[in-house]
Amino acid sequence: MVERVVVLVLVLVLVLHRVDRSHDNHAFETDEREQLCGSVGEALAEHGVDVHASTARHGLEPYELTVRWREW
Repeated sequence: MVERVVVLVLVLVLVLHRVDRSHDNHAFETDEREQLCGSVGEALAEHGVDVHASTARHGLEPYELTVRWREW
């Protein structure tokens, strides 16, 4: 389950990279980026994923869920 979550978050981040690039890297303002990341964690939690435990296994805090791949 954890690996599926990691893959899904990676795919989402890569899609958001494409969106951002298609808008000359200005698709998201800073507060919107933070809201997007928060929404990812909330959606995972709503579907039974223990975000705290999942991120801790990777040496991350929950707010760092997308940091590994984020460029936007």
